[in-house]
Amino acid sequence: MNIFHLTHTDINSDSRILKEIKFLSGQKDFLINGLGVRFNDESVKVNLDAQNINTESTSLFSRKFNFLPRQLRHPIVFLELLIKVLIKTKSLKIDVIHCHDTLVLPIGYLIKKIKKSKLIYDAHELESNKNGQTKFMSWGTLFIEKKCWKSIDLLITVSESITDWYDEHLGKKKSILVLNAPEIATIKSIEQPTTKTQERYFHHKYDLPDNTLIFLYLGFLTRGRGIEKIIAAFESPQIKSHAVFVGFGDKKDYIIAASKNNNKVHYHEAVKHDQVVKISRNADVGLCLIENISLSDYYCLPNKLFEYAFSGLPVLASDFPELKKMVNKYKLGSCCEIDSTAIQEAIVKIEKNPLLKIDSDLSELSWESQGNRLIKAYRSI
Repeated sequence: MNIFHLTHTDINSDSRILKEIKFLSGQKDFLINGLGVRFNDESVKVNLDAQNINTESTSLFSRKFNFLPRQLRHPIVFLELLIKVLIKTKSLKIDVIHCHDTLVLPIGYLIKKIKKSKLIYDAHELESNKNGQTKFMSWGTLFIEKKCWKSIDLLITVSESITDWYDEHLGKKKSILVLNAPEIATIKSIEQPTTKTQERYFHHKYDLPDNTLIFLYLGFLTRGRGIEKIIAAFESPQIKSHAVFVGFGDKKDYIIAASKNNNKVHYHEAVKHDQVVKISRNADVGLCLIENISLSDYYCLPNKLFEYAFSGLPVLASDFPELKKMVNKYKLGSCCEIDSTAIQEAIVKIEKNPLLKIDSDLSELSWESQGNRLIKAYRSI
């Protein structure tokens, strides 16, 4: 089977796409090509160590046209990408074109018609209603989805609620759920802490008593992630625990400023992806407090939820449908409403009755399980 993965993100830094390609490459009869868009000169091609993979991220000269209005610049960028895809695929046999975002879906639609291939739409979010998207972009995204919908042979989503939304608003489609889960093999290969300093890394770094609970925030530090509400909750004198924010983003300076006024709040530089599980094991509770500022957020099952869980770290999560269902089903921790008072009350409750480390069987949530589901779907279309 000849597969072509297409995205307007950088394949070399998109962990979900890389995991899908790597897992698919284990099928000896799969030949995988892929094209993404390089964002800067620092992009380094990832060696996936498989002979049946050929991927690249290309540079788009039109991305430098910042002097043009966005409404004019985007069509030019799209046209340049279309030309590069047509050149790239001209001599390729393609059985499946796998589109990882809405922007490239029309290109995938065209390739399907030219190559008589199957079309997969991999919606990494609820694409037409997500954080940071303008109304015009939301309308444009939904317009593209509607125009291409009948030609899509397989829909991939990241939560059941998002699948239901597409079924209701665009029509039922053959679909599968592929969670943003980590690889068990990778987690097992991470060394367990061997000394007390390694075991209580945050306590030693911030000179905290051993009995202090550490609430850990991992990920992008930006709007809609409950950061302000978490910090406000930790201003309460009732709370004895400490909050550590690990990551980067536009809220970094806000957190650093807050840490100077509140000794229970700490900022930690972002860590490499392969260090996430290792550093998570040094905390007591993972914070997964997404705000309801878009349907995509409301229906989300973010990477961090699974990274916490596979680290053995119980979570305090938003009281949203998918998060609550996952937390309750697999006993991953507790949920609360997203306001500073509710977060404060939830933390005080946890301080009185600490959440236990997760030791349940999460194998059906693992990337190995998601990958097998993906392969089965490929062979069925």
